[in-house]
Amino acid sequence: MMPLRTLRTSLVLLFAFSLSAFAGEVTISTFNVRMYGYRNDSEVRDPVVQKFIFETIPTSDIMVFEEIMDVPRFKKLLPSTWSCLSYEHMTPHQFVLLCHSPRFTFKRETNDDNDVIDEVGGPRGTLRPAVTAIVADTKGNSLFRMVAVHLKALPDYSTVRIDQAQVIAKWLSNVKEPSLPVVITGDFNTYTSQMNGQTENDIQLIQRKLDDANLKINHVPNNLFTFKTKYGASQFDHFYISSSLRLTKPLKVFEVCNSDSPAQNGNMNLEYYNNLISDHCPVTAEIAF
Repeated sequence: MMPLRTLRTSLVLLFAFSLSAFAGEVTISTFNVRMYGYRNDSEVRDPVVQKFIFETIPTSDIMVFEEIMDVPRFKKLLPSTWSCLSYEHMTPHQFVLLCHSPRFTFKRETNDDNDVIDEVGGPRGTLRPAVTAIVADTKGNSLFRMVAVHLKALPDYSTVRIDQAQVIAKWLSNVKEPSLPVVITGDFNTYTSQMNGQTENDIQLIQRKLDDANLKINHVPNNLFTFKTKYGASQFDHFYISSSLRLTKPLKVFEVCNSDSPAQNGNMNLEYYNNLISDHCPVTAEIAF
């Protein structure tokens, strides 16, 4: 029998070898900031949200934000060295932002003029479009592709969400650099089959659309809630990544969505968290590419 110390050493070396085939690592977070800027509470929320993003969420290279209703104000919460993509839309609107640190740059898709998949926003623009970018290093070398989403909410709109997923799958099937790996993340507003009126969960139905397009993009399993209020908890926020990518650690979800106690204070108190920060918890993936 192999000695325990030798076995542990072998496992460490095997893990290190498995990552050596990848060019680098990136940390990506998605965070729905609950109707940021909609009410006149930004002055109260700003310092709390800003501190939470950069002191509580694991240090990220790329961040996706949803439900940003005052984009200029929200950008002021981020370091001046960060850059974000979004889009023009009639207001009020819950914008999706795709942002990066100075470690990376964003490149626009060939023949694209606005960094979004417009059709995801619906035929009349009443939904939220997906924001896209090719992630590159500081020398301009393309590394992987990001798609940031905030799909249609509420249980009864499962078919709309699946239609949005089909649009994304079709768009990815027609990109000019199809060999680039893909990370799709954001608020998918997914429901189980007990609630969505379908024979399968929304997560599975979205996966089916990606499979139908032969994209080799898979849902990252997660058994933790990503949304929680006093009325209940759900899994809304997800990652779907190319099979050529690897997670170096399990997904991290901020703890209040799964371990809140009324006796706890600050960010770990659900009432405080819901009032000043969000009803969603940020989800973070560490990915080798």
